[in-house]
Amino acid sequence: MKEHSYVFRYIFIETDIFNEDYGTISESERERLYFDLMLGAGEFIENTGGLKKTRCGIGGRHGKTGWQVVFADYAYPDKSVHIFILLLKFPLNLGHDLSRKERSELRKLKEKADYYVGLYYERLKGNDSPV
Repeated sequence: MKEHSYVFRYIFIETDIFNEDYGTISESERERLYFDLMLGAGEFIENTGGLKKTRCGIGGRHGKTGWQVVFADYAYPDKSVHIFILLLKFPLNLGHDLSRKERSELRKLKEKADYYVGLYYERLKGNDSPV
């Protein structure tokens, strides 16, 4: 029998907007959100350049309470790193479809996230050791 072992480092970056808009999430909600993201939670938001959304918080997975979280994720298997950038959150009870303008603004946020994560990855490539 052959065993293969892999170790990945998960990095979660919370933007100022994520932490300021609509109040704060509890530490237990944050831990559950991180765990769900590591397991692959999230669905793509059309016309945003690859952003995803997921529910979190009390009832967030099955009801209308909790948060909708918009995030970007980046996997770099060659450096054993997976980065999540939590861009913003809003209460599920706001539940409205995104307008064309809102999607355009989200696409701009994604482009900024891509740029900064690209810089981070360039630093990783220059370093032979994991992060």
